[in-house]
Amino acid sequence: MHTTPDSIRQRIAYEEKQIRALANVGSGQPVEKARKDHFDLIRVLSERLARAENQSP
Repeated sequence: MHTTPDSIRQRIAYEEKQIRALANVGSGQPVEKARKDHFDLIRVLSERLARAENQSP
């Protein structure tokens, strides 16, 4: 789905926004799990972005 560097960057920015929004919600196990899931997705997208940028001419 997110295959171009620009679309990957946009998705990372969106996920970072979601993490900031969760900070305003408070704490608790569901919030912490959601925050961890967003960080994990950012990690995966960042790896994909690095590969895409290395393959670009």
